[in-house]
Amino acid sequence: MTLEDFWITPIRKIRALSVSFVGQSGILFGSRIFSMMLGFITAPLITNALGAAEYGRMAFAIGVVTWLNLLFTFGLDSAPKMLANLNDDQEQRRLVGGFFVIVGMMGLLFSATVAILSTFIDHYFKVVSGPILLMVAAGVWALPMQLLVEWMLYGLQRSMILSLVVILPRLVYLCAVLMLVQSGVANAGNLYLAHVISTMTVFIIGVSYLHPRLDGLSRSLHSIWQDLQSFGRYAYIGRVPAVLVYHVDKLLLGWFTDARQIGFYSLALTLSAPVALIGNSVSQVVYKDLAAAKSIPRSVILLTFLSGCVAALGVAIVGTLAIRYLFPAEFKETIFYLAFLCIATSFQTFYAPFNSFISAKGHGRILRKMGWTYSAGAIFFDAGLIPLLGVIGAVIGTILSNAVWLVQCIWYYRRIIMGVYYSDKPKEDTS
Repeated sequence: MTLEDFWITPIRKIRALSVSFVGQSGILFGSRIFSMMLGFITAPLITNALGAAEYGRMAFAIGVVTWLNLLFTFGLDSAPKMLANLNDDQEQRRLVGGFFVIVGMMGLLFSATVAILSTFIDHYFKVVSGPILLMVAAGVWALPMQLLVEWMLYGLQRSMILSLVVILPRLVYLCAVLMLVQSGVANAGNLYLAHVISTMTVFIIGVSYLHPRLDGLSRSLHSIWQDLQSFGRYAYIGRVPAVLVYHVDKLLLGWFTDARQIGFYSLALTLSAPVALIGNSVSQVVYKDLAAAKSIPRSVILLTFLSGCVAALGVAIVGTLAIRYLFPAEFKETIFYLAFLCIATSFQTFYAPFNSFISAKGHGRILRKMGWTYSAGAIFFDAGLIPLLGVIGAVIGTILSNAVWLVQCIWYYRRIIMGVYYSDKPKEDTS
């Protein structure tokens, strides 16, 4: 393969990408950038109102709820895949109705679980978070619903509505934070409750735009169940341990450090998160197309790589300036963590198209293997490094863990396009 084949030709193809693709990717990426800007405005307001210790309490509670949320997202992996492979509008609406019913029931169970956990969690951690969890328990049902709506929208390739879903909750949350701060009642519990309530706007948009149908519900549930047997359960079994482990660093920091250190690390994670936006935007726009493609266009791979490098550098610079001039002086330690977490997050942009390709093709067993391998590595890194190095250990563990996922994505992608692996096919219905 010549230099022109590997590098110059893909660059030319990037310039020749369809207006529709570039437009959708640009709009979705722009909405995420705008959402990020809203986050940059919101974060200083929160940190100035709470201080490092109280902000750490809020971050710890968010970490616990996020950690638990993954347990109640069974079935969501099948949503974008099934909708991407379905072209009939009425059948899509029936399928959407089935997913809303399933996730709605799991959301109610999630709320009950958080309420019960709030009664005894403070006995096991140094960070007092029980009252915060009890305050938000009634509304956390909206969190798995938010994820479902987002996944269904990119499965249907509805980038414009997905952009609205990305922006609106952040905008509502910013308004709520401003009201709480101005009225002098801002505390960790109230601010997190405002965040949870803001996610309910996604459910409202989802119901209003997707127009779920409940006629033929039993048939829709049966179709979802079949896909869960062949793909969804494997993807879930791989995804949930991986994401749970991804958040275990905050729990370990809560055990071995204090609320201030959790606050520094959480802020660095928040500021570095935008690095992954372009990779997620591109992969979500092309998700439906990848379901029918034999391989990922090299131009898409190169676009995500170049944009990931530029984003990592840009976010590191902008984030450093923001911490120096917008945040309280006690948060300056975060600058060091931010630089390295931008590298870790850039890996997420690099592997985004590969991960979407594997999912769109229905390789649930591969996703399960990847999730288990990632989980084992992350536990090994975090458990070995955080007790010794604290936040620095968590940062190193994040870099190594994301690198493990990137290597797996590339490895399995190459095996798939070489014909070594084939899609998991649902069992034939003989009834």
